[in-house]
Amino acid sequence: MEQRPQARMPLTIHRKLGTLLRQASIGTVRERNVRRHIEIVRRTLKVWAREEYSETELPQHAYKALYYGDASGTAGKTFVPAPIETEAECERLLGMLSTCMDLIIESYPQGLETEALLVSLGKAIMTLNKIKTNIIHYEKPQRNM
Repeated sequence: MEQRPQARMPLTIHRKLGTLLRQASIGTVRERNVRRHIEIVRRTLKVWAREEYSETELPQHAYKALYYGDASGTAGKTFVPAPIETEAECERLLGMLSTCMDLIIESYPQGLETEALLVSLGKAIMTLNKIKTNIIHYEKPQRNM
């Protein structure tokens, strides 16, 4: 995803997406297939933010923190990655990713670049839905998806 849409996403939306994608990435650290798609979107949006905003508008320290800074409430805490094991956790993560999709759709014009991000998020959502279904039917997630 080298090219980006001609439009410029507002920094407030980049910040919201950064927070949501960081939290979703942390929540799916043990779910490689989900996290991989989240990280594609996260890296792409970070690059686009730098292309959209000058160093004056978005200083380097703010740019670095935009998509890879602190994930609200995790600063200074030791994080032990755990698999997704509850329907509620799946719902929480699905809500985050759905919100990300909505923000991208609202902020960028329709095009191949935007569509590529939405496809990646869609794949993450699809895999999370499979995990959720397995939790509901088997009372635990089935791995190797």
